[in-house]
Amino acid sequence: MPGTSSTPLVSPPIEARQGIALGSSNFKPTLKHSSLLASRDPLRPSDATTSQPNKSPLNKPTSSQRKVADRLPHLWVINSFLSFPTDCSSTSDRILVSFSFVYPGRDPPAPRAPRCCSSEKMNSTFAAPVTYYDHFNDIAQYNVHLNVFEKAWAAWYAYMQNDVLATGIMSFVMHEVVYFGRCLPFMIMDKIPYFRKYKIQGAKMPTLAEQWACAKLVLLSHFTVELPQIWLFHPMAQYFGLSTTVPFPHWTKMAWQIALFFVLEDAWHYWFHRLLHTPRLYKMIHKLHHQYSAPFGLAAEYASPIETMILAFGTVGIPIVFCGFTKDLHIMTMYLWIVGRLFQAIDAHSGYEFPWSLHHFVPFWAGADHHDVHHEKFLGNYSSSFRWWDAVMDTEAGSVTAQKKKAKMTATTKKAE
Repeated sequence: MPGTSSTPLVSPPIEARQGIALGSSNFKPTLKHSSLLASRDPLRPSDATTSQPNKSPLNKPTSSQRKVADRLPHLWVINSFLSFPTDCSSTSDRILVSFSFVYPGRDPPAPRAPRCCSSEKMNSTFAAPVTYYDHFNDIAQYNVHLNVFEKAWAAWYAYMQNDVLATGIMSFVMHEVVYFGRCLPFMIMDKIPYFRKYKIQGAKMPTLAEQWACAKLVLLSHFTVELPQIWLFHPMAQYFGLSTTVPFPHWTKMAWQIALFFVLEDAWHYWFHRLLHTPRLYKMIHKLHHQYSAPFGLAAEYASPIETMILAFGTVGIPIVFCGFTKDLHIMTMYLWIVGRLFQAIDAHSGYEFPWSLHHFVPFWAGADHHDVHHEKFLGNYSSSFRWWDAVMDTEAGSVTAQKKKAKMTATTKKAE
């Protein structure tokens, strides 16, 4: 799998408890000893004293098991307990054999005690993990070098047994939770009179009917346009070398990559957004997004499918192209970038200008102060995150804050006179 971590991910003896021959070339265990721990077969008393391992053939690994072994190539299998029939004609009589394996060149962790010692239940002991929490607990026990988020990440992929499905579900759920979760506070503020003073276009408050109509079209777009693209994201990302392994990259690497994506996406958004405001393309594609002259959070992704795919390339396509050239991008960095981009888009469409808004501290940041004017006047302010493209290309339409500052300076000048 591309992007395998340099730090070994240690897997608990899941496969060994099932009698699986692990398929990784890096895993070359050495058999130290084997012993017969218990037997309920009276016809084979001599087996209890022999030092030879049981000759019963091991089960061949399935394709899904090989995939797990390929995903976790560095494995320790310590004191793994195998349970298999003593007689091919009987599945109820079982013996229990203990094998001790040591990964060459490493000190083994402490051996695991059997989970069940009941001879009456020998045919059902040491089952492989079934639930997500089983996988999480096993990975947490054998991978103390990982933090809790990395353990949860590895357990999710081990539990799903299908990388495309695991990434697809996680990506879609993350997008929906972040998008609607970020919109919710602004929807609540719309109903609280105290926050009305922060609304840029306070005379145009969205009604519940307008927000519900907007939410229905956004959900339809998410399931019919974005979901198929999300489903194909993992195989495409893997083709270009996107890593999905643990541990995650250092935060400094993720920070500068996300900052670069903000700059590149802003340039892409400015030029293609400006192109969509040409008369023909505006009428064919972009007009739907301008249905609300006083925008609100839910309207951030209220757009035609064509516009969604064009502008979304700046968010998803640019990082993938970057990965294609550098072969150095982790999907966690991608997720954090998308979360940041969703926050930016929803805040810009929220219609609220607060004293603590980011552009008060980062002057070149756009925000709602910049984008609200674009929806009100239908031109200018084409950038998404920053103001510099509009400033350089002379497409700055003027912001509400700038107008207020100008009015305040005028009033101060008159007062001084």
